[in-house]
Amino acid sequence: MMQNNCRRKLRHLAKAINYTSAFSLRSELRDIFLYREKFRECFPFAIALDIFVSKSFDRQPVSEQISISYKPEEALQGIFELTKYYTMKNMGMHAYMAAALGMDVIKKHKVSSQFEIPAKYYKMMTAFELGFSDEAIKYYNELLPRESEIPDEIKLGYYNALGLISAQFPGDDHKAVKYYNKAIQEADIPQKVDIVKINFADYYYGRENFEKALELLNEVSSTDFASIKGYLNTIKLKIYLQTPHDDECKKVVEELEVLNNKREDWIGNWRSFIFLGHYYAKINNYAKASYYLEKLKNVEDFKFNSYLQGEALVLEASLELSRKNNIEGLKKIIQAFQLLSSYKTVSPHLRGMIRNLLGSVVDIFSQLIIEIRSKDPYTASHTLRVANIAYRMGGKLGLSRTHLFYLSVGAMLHDYGKTMVPTHILNKPEKLSFEEYEIIKMHPEYGASRLEKMRFPQEIVNVVLYHHERGNGSGYPVGLKLSDIPFLAQIVAVADVFDALTTDRPYRKALSKEEALTYIVEQGENLAKKEVISAFSKCLKEGIHQPDEAEFADIWSEIIETFLAK
Repeated sequence: MMQNNCRRKLRHLAKAINYTSAFSLRSELRDIFLYREKFRECFPFAIALDIFVSKSFDRQPVSEQISISYKPEEALQGIFELTKYYTMKNMGMHAYMAAALGMDVIKKHKVSSQFEIPAKYYKMMTAFELGFSDEAIKYYNELLPRESEIPDEIKLGYYNALGLISAQFPGDDHKAVKYYNKAIQEADIPQKVDIVKINFADYYYGRENFEKALELLNEVSSTDFASIKGYLNTIKLKIYLQTPHDDECKKVVEELEVLNNKREDWIGNWRSFIFLGHYYAKINNYAKASYYLEKLKNVEDFKFNSYLQGEALVLEASLELSRKNNIEGLKKIIQAFQLLSSYKTVSPHLRGMIRNLLGSVVDIFSQLIIEIRSKDPYTASHTLRVANIAYRMGGKLGLSRTHLFYLSVGAMLHDYGKTMVPTHILNKPEKLSFEEYEIIKMHPEYGASRLEKMRFPQEIVNVVLYHHERGNGSGYPVGLKLSDIPFLAQIVAVADVFDALTTDRPYRKALSKEEALTYIVEQGENLAKKEVISAFSKCLKEGIHQPDEAEFADIWSEIIETFLAK
């Protein structure tokens, strides 16, 4: 009884830990350390808390103050328990920090694989839960070849974790199926089998095999447990939002809301907020969708978790577009891409919603083109042609999906600043005066400044700001040399020059495509790096279509599908 009371009290203190409570916690730890034999079973957990508090608040450990010694294995035992406890309480960053302490111990002390492997396992999983993909993949690769050394007590978790990570991050997609099946074989009670099956169902959901996902979910029986019931219904809701199951969708929403009202502390409850928000946005109940968005933002780990932030931004984008705030919606979509780009698959729900949201970009840019056309008809169609050429070049250069998207948006917006240049200067048929040309040269800064105020990603802002820079330093507005000009801006510079040369203007006739290519090749690195010129040359040889405004929707649709490709 005394041991149970001790553990219960320590857990309560661990959950409420802050600078103020650290004093009472340290006092409690002192008593446990002084009467070590009496609190033998609590001792490892107490040691872990002692280390956690000392690291968090830069205090000397109590155990060190009163000269209490312990084995590294005892510290690790307690750290593993503390990590699991914080995970159960949805305190992901605390769990991650506790797992980091385990890594500190195994770096300082030589311990057996029985302790070393769990330390890496907990670090991998806590990193994964927070969306720290590089770190999760690092430990995944370290643990993958050590299957034969895995202690029996974490084999289930090990296989389940490998399934989760191989399903989400780059690698052999089929490994996830193998590891989930192994995890099911290791499960010794129905609840554990059910948790793996729900994860397995989520894997099939991500591959849009909804029938197989629902088949697995229908096998789950441990619905008396709040966390299992909540997780089960969250995955069901994800699926029903993608399928014509409106009645089932409504029923699951009701069950989730009842559960959240009774037991909002179930493990991973924040996932339900995401899809409840999407459900209410789908049925146009924007007040309720906003309510769940705020709940999502108030999750303790929100500011650390890139997945959470990405999901919230997609939901925010939907709400912004419902209010006709199109540019704000576009900005949030782009930010979501930035946060979610490390994941191997964009889930069907996100894919569908992002496709719809990005489809609205057609309207956003159409409005922009109308705005530009009212001042300068040439620039309106020029914008579309430059975006098309730049997109083709980016494909040849092997840009990532995210950077190809940034390039396309940046190219569409590259002359956005011209909307702030006086119309009589933009449309003047004669040669511009020195003063007028200096005003024209301000358009990259005008456009970049406007986008910066709207907090567009820097990659897009840089395209707008630097697309008139030249490798020899003769460009504007800054006069950068080639090595300092952002790569995406160089691509747009080539596309911009080509379209300008091959389009009739009031003061000159258009060059042929061959003449324009000769000029660009002669300019060489005064214009862009060799690989950029080479990519352009390949595109031209294959044939560059110079579309008109009527084709804008088709081109943008292709860009969207490229980004969302599995």
